Amino acid sequence: MPSLQYSEQLQEALLRLEQTVCQEKKLREESDAILKGLSDLVGAASREEVLSVLRTTFQRLIDCSECWIMFKHGDRLISNVTELSFPIGKGFTRVMDGGVLNAFDVTQVPEWHGIHREDIRSALHLPLQLSTSTGMLILTAETAAAFSREAIELAQRIIPFSEQAASKLELIELNHMKELEEAHSLLVSLINSVPDLIFYKDTESVYMGCNTAFCQFIGKNSPDDIVGLSDFDLFDRELAQFFREKDKSMLCKSDTQRNEEWVNYPDGRRVLLDTLKTPYYNGVGKVIGLIGISRDITAFKELEEKFLQAQKMESIGTLVGGIAHEFNNTLAGITGRLFLAKSRAANDHEIIRHLDKISMLSDRSAVMIQQLLAFSRKSPVQMKNFDLTAFIKETFKLHKFSIPENIAVNTQFSHFALPVKGDATQIQQILVNLLHNARDAVNSVEKPAIAVSVGLFEADELFVNVHSTEAGERYAHLTVEDNGCGISNEDKVQIFDPFFTTKDVGKGTGLGLAMVYGAIKTHNGMVEVNSELGKGTKIEIYLPLAAGFSLHPNQHDAQLSHGHGECILFVDDEPEVRETGREVLESLGYSILEASNGSEAIEIFLANEGSIVLTILDVVMPVLGGVEAALAIKKHKQDAKVIFCTGYDKEDVLDAKDIGGNPVITKPYSIEKLSQIIQEQLVDS
Repeated sequence: MPSLQYSEQLQEALLRLEQTVCQEKKLREESDAILKGLSDLVGAASREEVLSVLRTTFQRLIDCSECWIMFKHGDRLISNVTELSFPIGKGFTRVMDGGVLNAFDVTQVPEWHGIHREDIRSALHLPLQLSTSTGMLILTAETAAAFSREAIELAQRIIPFSEQAASKLELIELNHMKELEEAHSLLVSLINSVPDLIFYKDTESVYMGCNTAFCQFIGKNSPDDIVGLSDFDLFDRELAQFFREKDKSMLCKSDTQRNEEWVNYPDGRRVLLDTLKTPYYNGVGKVIGLIGISRDITAFKELEEKFLQAQKMESIGTLVGGIAHEFNNTLAGITGRLFLAKSRAANDHEIIRHLDKISMLSDRSAVMIQQLLAFSRKSPVQMKNFDLTAFIKETFKLHKFSIPENIAVNTQFSHFALPVKGDATQIQQILVNLLHNARDAVNSVEKPAIAVSVGLFEADELFVNVHSTEAGERYAHLTVEDNGCGISNEDKVQIFDPFFTTKDVGKGTGLGLAMVYGAIKTHNGMVEVNSELGKGTKIEIYLPLAAGFSLHPNQHDAQLSHGHGECILFVDDEPEVRETGREVLESLGYSILEASNGSEAIEIFLANEGSIVLTILDVVMPVLGGVEAALAIKKHKQDAKVIFCTGYDKEDVLDAKDIGGNPVITKPYSIEKLSQIIQEQLVDS
């Protein structure tokens, strides 16, 4: 019996020794795993590396499938599982307050209801005390009731290691969140600095946010004021419904869409918005709403319309040039026939009176054609000396037809020539814009009236003080005055600003007076505006007189000059013009040869080189033009005399062509002027 008792005691001792050895082995393995984990934790630099160390350490000690760490930040729990963001419920609050939650079945825990993970059946939740907050460690398993009391005790023993890992993870996460917050702050600053309207909505077209420009557009103080509202809270029902349909269409197709719509600002301004809408995705690629960017393109559309209008005017200018050529050829024939008719009816005063009337009407038609050509010309600014009095007088004859007959129009033009150096097209546009503004201003006046005057002005003391010029300096003074609606003091300071207009939408662009102001400054001139609401407007323009010119009365027409049998080659592709030209020149005492184009002219000139003293060439002709024919003629006879004539705008047809200083006359030309130019050429020869 004693030996049996001794044997049992020995076995118990050996068993206790074995248990002690096993326990020490486990403790050593536990210690080794923790030391290895701490060593690896020191070198971990990213969230993924920290979580990998934590997962490896726990899997060496406890039979678990996954390891999570969460910590409190504001009212949410931040998880290393990026697609999860847990609300803080009662169960998790208890854990972070120091308790342990052993979820034998996670489907029974309210906090897990929103997490669909078939690989998780049970979970162990342990509290963690971090440097700046509280958190929890979660171990998960793929089997139910996986964590025994021993596993819980072991997990609790190595909580200090878990807290070390969690603290490092918290630091990394908080730094990452700080970077995100800085990036978010930068993004907010960027979108608030953009003048375009930026907004974003959820899938139900409810606003989630916007930038400062959109707040100003809808009359709100802060982006927070728009959150939770819909378009029906901000716009009229028709426009809101339009926006809603566009949102639905874009979200249905999940594709970027663009549209334009007219909307009203709270202050009443009506603008055209170009809106781009694109899907708004979350982190996993799911569409959660839309992002919209709207740009005010009202001014762009106005410029586009101006560009289209300019293109149309360019086409009209080309058309006018072609029509003018035909019309001028016809007028040239009429003018020549009138000259011949008057010379035949020299003793019949009644016929002469009628012919003079026809001649006057022909001259007026010719001037109108020249004005149309000048108005449609595409050429750059060309500063030339010309008489402003005569120019304004002729320009007014053309454009007075744009003024309704019920408006009384009074004119007063100087009896003296007022020479200025300027661009005829720009000065014509100045007068046209002022006339149109005056016409519109008197639209609702009972007895509408417009007055236009051109005269001489010498700078007095008041003018010198206002415009900083020299006393006694002389100007051509153009005035356009009306008795219309007038301009308020507030508007007067803006009338020369581009796009500013007091006219109704669609009736004014705000560019007319801006162009006037720019053109006046180009000519070193000054402008004064005197106006009062309900009492009309008077606009005065002062252009400096050209240097080296003296004031003199306007000259009468030139006198007729005759020839003495000299031979002239007359070249024109229009048979009627050639026939009339031949008869007119023969009546002036010249011998005439004819040609219908430049090539034929060269042949005739070479055959009659010894007798031809002068060649009159139309510039634009089939086969060969006048300038090219003249160059060929001068190769054979360098001192050959040439006069060019054209029914087109000579600024266009002779641009960049070397005409060698030869005179150019425009159809229909004055017979008296033609006769004098011919004599000047013959005298030079």
